[in-house]
Amino acid sequence: MTVPITRSERSLLPDILRGLAIGGILLVNLQNFAGYVPWLQSGPDRSAQAFIDFFFNGKFVSTFAMLFGAGMALSVARSGSARQVRRLLALLLIGVLHGVLVWVGDILANYALVAFVLLALLRAPTALLAAVIPALLGFTALSVSLLALVSGHESADISSAGVHAAYQQGSYLEVLSFRAPQFLGELPGIVMFYGPWLLGLFLIGVLIARSGVLQRPQEFRGPLWLTVTLGLVLGVPLNLAFTALAAQDSVSAQFWATLLRFAGGLAFALLYGALLALLVGAGRGRWLRPLASVGQLALSNYLLASLVCTFVFNGYGLGLYGRWGALNSLLFALVLFVVQVLLSRWYLQYFSRGPAEWLLRRLTYGRERP
Repeated sequence: MTVPITRSERSLLPDILRGLAIGGILLVNLQNFAGYVPWLQSGPDRSAQAFIDFFFNGKFVSTFAMLFGAGMALSVARSGSARQVRRLLALLLIGVLHGVLVWVGDILANYALVAFVLLALLRAPTALLAAVIPALLGFTALSVSLLALVSGHESADISSAGVHAAYQQGSYLEVLSFRAPQFLGELPGIVMFYGPWLLGLFLIGVLIARSGVLQRPQEFRGPLWLTVTLGLVLGVPLNLAFTALAAQDSVSAQFWATLLRFAGGLAFALLYGALLALLVGAGRGRWLRPLASVGQLALSNYLLASLVCTFVFNGYGLGLYGRWGALNSLLFALVLFVVQVLLSRWYLQYFSRGPAEWLLRRLTYGRERP
């Protein structure tokens, strides 16, 4: 029988990682919120984009997915899988509403749909999961890269005149009429092509949760240093190549950039996670506690960032879509994340969970739980 882990016993490491991931995802997502084309940046914007690509692009979305898988594994170990179905249905509802009403780039619906498959695999032996993961990751990396090769640039839609006009000048209802069919129409394809990769990351998170490193990082110094070493040896050349190719305006370059983004992103995600685990395990992670506040309110902060960014860039708000390049977007993301850190710390002085977390629990359990 598995003994539940109380809040006081839980390591801060998962929340620190989750908080950092929220900031990293926001920084990368700004190119879609702001509507600039990454490979057409020049001057200071090109330097800012290179910084984003090398250190952030593909890294923190991988971290967030692995933490999601780890969280599901720990939750099922504590309370069984029956409630997880309702929780995933609730998350799917929130994700669809977010994608239709707020931002087309929602990840929650995709997470929820793929997590139903994860739920069926959680009792599989570790050796089987470890064998399945490379196949899942390899399939998606190759298929999405080939899709980019066949269809042109992976993000070509953000530069089209119709999208630009709709998001920069349209009223809320006009943007909604464009966004709703786009999100609902693209969701099946996203699940089909990105779902295996996401499932692979979820399963890596399951293996991490089973190891106990999230709760007891101080006991894993050897494996963590090995992860750091491999992350540097593999991640640095992969991400240097990705950064160089992502800046080139050619279909073949974008094919290789997409492939390298998957590989380099995972390498650096594991590197970052291992470094933070070493800090926390050595008792030197107190200065990272503000990130843990963001991580405790991860769902609320993710949705808040979408609300703020769509207001700033869409026509029904400030209408800055297409007016900023990578540098201004980077600076804005940093400022917004600092505000989220401060707001999260203040909020948790008065409440134990965020509004979105509260809603998810109510939809899951039907009533408030202690």
